[in-house]
Amino acid sequence: MERYARNSGRLLAKGVILFALVLTALVGTITTSVIREFEQEKQRDIDAGLTSLGAKITSRVDTYRIFSHFVYVETIHTEPVVALLRQAKDADATAQQALREQLYLKLQPTFERLQQHDFRQLHFHLPNGESFLRFHRPDKFGDYLFDVRETVRRANLEQRFIEGFEEGRIFNGYRFVYPVMDDGELLATVEVSISMATLVRSLLEIYHDADLYFMIRKDVVQEKLFDDELSNYSQSFIATGYLFDNEVYGDAMPLIKYPYLLHQHAHVLDAIAPQLASGSNFGHFATLEGKTYRFLFFAITNHLDEQVAYLVSVEQSNNLDVISNAYTGVIGLIVLVTLLVFLILAVQERNRRRLKLLAATDTLTKLSNRNRFIHVFSRASQRCQRSDESLVVAMIDIDHFKRVNDTYGHNVGDEVLRELSLLIRRHLKGTDTVARWGGEEFVCLLPETNEPQGLRVADKIRRQVAAHKFEVVGRITISIGVAQYQRDDHNIDAVIERADKALYRAKQTGRNKVLGWHEL
Repeated sequence: MERYARNSGRLLAKGVILFALVLTALVGTITTSVIREFEQEKQRDIDAGLTSLGAKITSRVDTYRIFSHFVYVETIHTEPVVALLRQAKDADATAQQALREQLYLKLQPTFERLQQHDFRQLHFHLPNGESFLRFHRPDKFGDYLFDVRETVRRANLEQRFIEGFEEGRIFNGYRFVYPVMDDGELLATVEVSISMATLVRSLLEIYHDADLYFMIRKDVVQEKLFDDELSNYSQSFIATGYLFDNEVYGDAMPLIKYPYLLHQHAHVLDAIAPQLASGSNFGHFATLEGKTYRFLFFAITNHLDEQVAYLVSVEQSNNLDVISNAYTGVIGLIVLVTLLVFLILAVQERNRRRLKLLAATDTLTKLSNRNRFIHVFSRASQRCQRSDESLVVAMIDIDHFKRVNDTYGHNVGDEVLRELSLLIRRHLKGTDTVARWGGEEFVCLLPETNEPQGLRVADKIRRQVAAHKFEVVGRITISIGVAQYQRDDHNIDAVIERADKALYRAKQTGRNKVLGWHEL
């Protein structure tokens, strides 16, 4: 009996030890899995943030590109301008000066219009690589550009449109460079460009959740800038190898919510130094003074896809706080293995659904966002390719929306956007899709609809909006551009561009109207 008890005791001790070992191994496995999942969730949040930031940048640059195309076709590539450039191409210095003055007088109204739409530069270059006329600095001309302005060199050499971010002798910016041809002969190239200050300011005015900083590699600036223009830049406090564009920093500071965040926390800068050196997109979370912040570093590349700068986004992160609290709770309940597993699965599923919803929804209006709209369009266009079904895209823009924000503030402006989204959705069929394209722009997808039918639907929406009395601001109007999908449209860009051109023409000819692409 005693022997039996001893054997039972040994077996029990071995069982306890085995259970303890199994439990320890299980706890270790689960803990490791939880920690790994926590890090992966952080990375997913960063990836989603970088994707969203990239989409916002692309959306704004696309808008400026479309407008620059319109100005080039309608105003610059015209016979009077071509005639002047034809003479200037081979003229002597005295004749070129006279032609330069004529060109300046002829296109000064165009440059003023570009400035009204936040463009910075209208710049003509001769085929030999010399600057012919900078409208923003007409006194600076004759300098050779091919060794510092690769976009200009390529546009001349390849005789085609070139675009991309690039540092210049005076300013940096997103540049759209066009060849000016006459009967197959290259007469000149012309650049229309926006500054990074314009892009950052427009992003801060539209997207209120994050601070934005722009910094450019010091070697890129020093290689290209005129010596007397180096004062346009100052040392970045984020990285020694980068400079702040003073114009961007000055314009952005009134809109910055955490102006001294990076100054006060050097350990954040130490943590990101290795990733900065890589030149790729990355993100970083930091808990500072009890609050969690997400830092996103989006690589700005030039037209050769070489990283030359970073756009840095800083925002307080509630998502990570939620994830971190769940992680702490899991560790506290680690002994309850079964409950822990279910809790992890529940957190994973909740976060997956949340991220999926966030990825497809505009947070302000609760409409579909740009990415979701592109996905829906892709499926609809595939149906059109398989059948004779027609498809229409309508671009909607609020007239003089900047006045609303300037007069009543951005909170009232946001309420107008929410109320307008409800009005638009109310007058569409269940099979139609409406999304917020960006800022005050909305886009509608109307399947089984041709352009004349789309114009009627769009005009009905326009009339309903004009008749509606909005809270606080009263009456507003909208302009709409309509374009039908064509079977040779390879992607959404082509039909969006046509609708956008119709929209811009509607605005230019009085606003509060609807125009179709075939009416242009």
